[in-house]
This record gives sequence, structure tokens and C-alpha cells, in this order.
Amino acid sequence: SEPFLNESSPLAEAVLAQAKREQDPSVILQLAYSLGDLKGDAATAALLKLMQQHADSVYIRSAVLTSFEPSRLASAIASLLPQVTANPKMLPVLNALTDMAIASKQPKVLNDLAVHLTAHAAESQQIPSWEWNLLAQLLQSPQVKQQGHSDAFQEQISALSQRARELV
Repeated sequence: SEPFLNESSPLAEAVLAQAKREQDPSVILQLAYSLGDLKGDAATAALLKLMQQHADSVYIRSAVLTSFEPSRLASAIASLLPQVTANPKMLPVLNALTDMAIASKQPKVLNDLAVHLTAHAAESQQIPSWEWNLLAQLLQSPQVKQQGHSDAFQEQISALSQRARELV
């Protein structure tokens, strides 16, 4: 069905609905692979939901991670950021997606990720250590260092740097 998912709304909706209610691990595994072929935010959200529900299954976790193409990584990470503090089981997922984004070396993906991470951190009253680590990892990657960034992004980095200095 994968080649037709993006051409058939009823088929795509059926796969998304099945992903919400399926209990059989072997079917969930296939759904994770199928969702990787489906474009759009609904598919990204469904993949993240599968990851939350089955974070303890190495097979489903692997299927979900391989279904994330680089173009959907930044938005997936942005949606995970507010969830990680409430659900620490999602931190390894967030780390894996961040590693995948950095490994992609795609300027747009890295820029979008940097914007999401810095905006989330700048809005937070307290920045948890895992978020400082993600920011450091991202900002140390050569591809991010070489990119030109907007004035707003530079201001957020300056404000975060000042907050980090105050903590030390």
C-alpha cells in the first residue's frame, strides 16, 4: 500500500486510524514502516505516538526511527521538546532524532532544528540539563557553525549564553 498512500486520502486515513488503535506488535511494526512513506504532519505525529507507546520495544523503536526522513526531523523534534520533561522515556528518542538531524548535514534541517531548540530554551524558565546538552551538541556541529543565522537567532544564542554563564 505504501506507493499509494500519498495518492489516496482514504488509504492514508485508514493507515493513520489503524496506527492509533492497533495492538499487535507485528502490525505496529509494519505501520511504522508504512507511515514513513506517508507525507505530512499527521504521519509525523503518528510515528511519534507509536514511539511513545512502544518505547520499550527495540524493533518498533528502530522501525519508527528509520521512517523519519530528514525533512520531518526538525518538526518532530520541535513537537517532542515540551513532552520530554513530562515523559523522560522520550529523551532517548529525542537524542536519536537529533543525532539523525546532525548526521544528515542538511543545512535547512539543521537551521530549523537550531531555531526550534533555541526558541524552546529561550522560552523556558528553567532549562533542563538534557536541553543544554542538545543545544551544545547542535551548536558544535560544523554544519551549524558554518551557517549564517538570523539576528533573532543570534540574540537567542546570546541570551542563552548569558543564562549559562550565570549558572556556572
